[in-house]
Amino acid sequence: EEEEEEDKRAQLKVKVIVLEKYTKGLIHTAVTSILKAVKYKKVDKLVFELKGDGVADEDVMTAWKDQEELHEDGFALTLGVSALPTDAIEALIARARVPVSFHEVSEAGMCCDKEHPHRKLSSFHGVKLVHNDDIGDILPRKTFQKVMTKVLRHESTFTPAGEMTSNVATSNISSSSTSSNGEPKLHVEWTPEWVARYTIVDTKTSVINSVGYAIGGSYRL
Repeated sequence: EEEEEEDKRAQLKVKVIVLEKYTKGLIHTAVTSILKAVKYKKVDKLVFELKGDGVADEDVMTAWKDQEELHEDGFALTLGVSALPTDAIEALIARARVPVSFHEVSEAGMCCDKEHPHRKLSSFHGVKLVHNDDIGDILPRKTFQKVMTKVLRHESTFTPAGEMTSNVATSNISSSSTSSNGEPKLHVEWTPEWVARYTIVDTKTSVINSVGYAIGGSYRL
């Protein structure tokens, strides 16, 4: 009952930024991690952005189907996409079971151009346009490598719940890859695969109460 009252006072938005090729279930993993960390039962707004090379329509559709499953299971209320070209979002709208509620865009000058393709598409299909602030490389590989090296040495963690959301448990890595003095025995090459950012906003005041991240990745020895 207390959690339900908290949900009414605050709105939770989760954005999953995919850095490599999308794999089915990735958004489920990210959302589960965030919900566990913030102790919420559902996400009010869920959106994804695919930043990997060579993003195809099928990658977009696979990610969207994962969001639809979360929506149909009651874990996400409204669904959106980010930084899709107009042809890709039109293809998505044509195949989506759950309507696309919003589209995050960042083109300069679009707000003043009524004939911009995104504006025309948004008006025709009833998709709300919102500003996309995530420009550039949100998690460079060198930064992720540095962070994970610290995790191996038990110097830091980097998720809201204090747990690593990589696909390998921290305890297993540290026991096999570090020496007694805490220095790595082997070189472990880390690849960041996704970043999920959550934002909790007070529904009455529109003030941001909390922002946090979960990160997923893989490694190679």
